[in-house]
Amino acid sequence: IGSDDTLYAGKPGIVKFSTKKVKRFDGSQRLAKIISIIEK
Repeated sequence: IGSDDTLYAGKPGIVKFSTKKVKRFDGSQRLAKIISIIEK
């Protein structure tokens, strides 16, 4: 990992960015960023 938070590919594929609602311990919700790789 680079010092400037650069991401490097570990395997070939397409990177997909999405968000998901996550429940906190106090019952409120927040948006979490999800990054997944779709393999070719």
